[in-house]
Amino acid sequence: MITTVDLSLAVTERRATALDQDFFRRIFLADRLPEFLGALPPAQAETVVADQFRLQTVGYAEAYPHASHRVVQWRGRPVGRVIDADQGSYLLVVDLVLHPDSRGIGIGTEIMRRLQAKSAATQRPLRLSAIADSPAVRLYESLGFRRVAEIGNRYEMEWTP
Repeated sequence: MITTVDLSLAVTERRATALDQDFFRRIFLADRLPEFLGALPPAQAETVVADQFRLQTVGYAEAYPHASHRVVQWRGRPVGRVIDADQGSYLLVVDLVLHPDSRGIGIGTEIMRRLQAKSAATQRPLRLSAIADSPAVRLYESLGFRRVAEIGNRYEMEWTP
């Protein structure tokens, strides 16, 4: 059984570098490719998802030029990424993605609790956007986030210290 202390020690973060880009692409593919495989041949699905990753990377860089990009590590092994941005009156979780093999053991919860602590220290809300039918919505709600808007198939969510 993993305790909260064990988890907080086992989950580390480090600043991302250009050398992490291929790792981030692989995580994105592992996360998103399954939803396309039923509709497209594998090679075409991989091309579409790789293009989505490229567009997402460019979009995040343009929309959040001062965001913090970090590699999430579990027991010293890279398992995901987190991007957050100071938006002045609030903090924004731009992206949090873990490799599918690393989900369900508390890593995402630990990262979100750290972001909540950062938010609490500055007395500003923490905001994020989540796909409405994603299991992540349950995680966010269990951590005290509330839905503040529904835009298309996404929930805009907020946690207030």
